[in-house]
Amino acid sequence: MDKQELIKKIEALRNVMSQAARYQPLTSPEIQHMSHHLDQLLNQYDRLVRRQNLTRSSLQAPVRP
Repeated sequence: MDKQELIKKIEALRNVMSQAARYQPLTSPEIQHMSHHLDQLLNQYDRLVRRQNLTRSSLQAPVRP
């Protein structure tokens, strides 16, 4: 999954969870499940961004003083 697709999924799930939280407690199983899934997507996004940053930094020429 690419970065833009992950961002879309994260935003969509945030919206759904926000709407659901208006009508049920944050401790409800449905909200807890969505929160767990959102955490997984955010962790996946974080790993992807970190990998991209490492790749970019390793491709750059070293800076000489």
